[in-house]
Amino acid sequence: MVAAKTDLAISFTTHAHRLTPQLRDELIGAVHYIRVSLDGIGTTYERIRRRSFAKFLEQLEIVSEMCAFGINYVVNDATVVQLDEAAHLAFGSGATELLLLPEVSDLGLAESTQKTMLDWVSANCGRLRLAISESGVTDEIPIADPFFTEKGTKAYIHVSASGKVSRASYEQDSAISIKAGAGILAAIAECEGESV
Repeated sequence: MVAAKTDLAISFTTHAHRLTPQLRDELIGAVHYIRVSLDGIGTTYERIRRRSFAKFLEQLEIVSEMCAFGINYVVNDATVVQLDEAAHLAFGSGATELLLLPEVSDLGLAESTQKTMLDWVSANCGRLRLAISESGVTDEIPIADPFFTEKGTKAYIHVSASGKVSRASYEQDSAISIKAGAGILAAIAECEGESV
C-alpha cells in the first residue's frame, strides 16, 4: 500500500463523522497516523461541533481499526474542565497521544483557563503521553511528535486539498502551491525556506 512505499509519513486530521467502513477498508495500509478532533465531551462536544457525541464514539471505533491515532483536544474555557474525561476517552479508545490545542483567538486563552490546563498537565504528564501545539508551547509539555523517529515541528507539513503546502492547516496565508513539474517535495522545500 501507499504508506509502505514512501519515506514520507501519511497522516490526516478528521472529525471522523464521514468515515465509513468502506473508506476504512480502502485506507488501511495507506495511512500511517490519524488525528481525530475532539472539542469537549458529551453535550459540550455537541454544542461546539453540532454533531452527536454518541455517533462520534461509534466513529472513533472505525478510526481505531485503521492505524495508530491520536486525539486533538481543543482547550478553551468550556473544555478545560473536561480534560480528565478527554484523557480517559482518548487512551481508553487506543489513542497513542492526547494533543492539547489551546484555542487560537485574538484574545488568547483566559489566564485562569491556561493555569487550569498547565496544572492538569503537571499532574498528568508523567503518566500520559501528552503533547501541545506550537501555539501553546511551554516547558511543562513537549510539542507533538506522533512519529517517534521524527522530532519537533519539522516533522509536519500540511497538504491541502487545493494542492498547497504549509506548516499547519491554519497557516494558509503562507501556503506554497505545488507547481506542475516540480512536485510536492519542491513545494515542501520552499515551505521550509530552502532554495528550490
